[in-house]
Amino acid sequence: MKLWIPVWMQHPVGYRLDNDGVFQLDSLSTLLTNPWAITEYAHTMVGATITGTLVMASIGSFYLIRRQSVGVA
Repeated sequence: MKLWIPVWMQHPVGYRLDNDGVFQLDSLSTLLTNPWAITEYAHTMVGATITGTLVMASIGSFYLIRRQSVGVA
């Protein structure tokens, strides 16, 4: 799951900076258990649920307006 990449970009944890200025991962477990990952996951799932709900309501409304498949809509 690529959710940790944007979380790390906003709130970096578990890294060190090399002499060359390159980020090196120190701890994979620290990266994967970043507290912001839970918030980001919840934000993503709520957004997906709201979007899906609005799409389904729009399709149902479209069917009702056209009087097509009224039993399903």
